[in-house]
Amino acid sequence: MFLQIAGSLLAGDRLQIKVYNFWQNISRQLQQRIEGRILICNPTSDLSEPFNVDEMDLMATAILQCDRFDTALNDEDEDT
Repeated sequence: MFLQIAGSLLAGDRLQIKVYNFWQNISRQLQQRIEGRILICNPTSDLSEPFNVDEMDLMATAILQCDRFDTALNDEDEDT
């Protein structure tokens, strides 16, 4: 329900996403990882402009992927 309402507000330009606030609410470590991935994909990115929210979301999703094939291996490695 929330996504339907938010989606209709975004589509109607009644809700503005503030990129700076979005970026500031991400931890510094995750910011660095997202920025690194964006710059690898697009090395000519203009760093004087904020990153696109959809692009940040895509990179964060890839970084925070919790269904990785090697997750079980990482849990076993903690004992050593």
